[in-house]
Amino acid sequence: MIRKSGEKEYIVNAALNLDELEEELGLSFPEERDYDTLGGFVMDKLGRVPKKQDQFVFQNVRFTVVLMQRRRIKEIRLEFLPEA
Repeated sequence: MIRKSGEKEYIVNAALNLDELEEELGLSFPEERDYDTLGGFVMDKLGRVPKKQDQFVFQNVRFTVVLMQRRRIKEIRLEFLPEA
């Protein structure tokens, strides 16, 4: 469900549970949340159903929607950015 696609880049299945993603990649998501999956997090941050290539930055990680199936997010690219 997580595959490395570059030095600091991963393609992640949107159905992946955030707790597992936190453990695997060392990320930290909000404790108070109404979603359990990466796809739910992305929809919450964007405030709408995303389109392919929609992106945002959260905690020095760029999240990019790379695969949609109808109105469902299937895959998201996570790119760890250099610290500013």
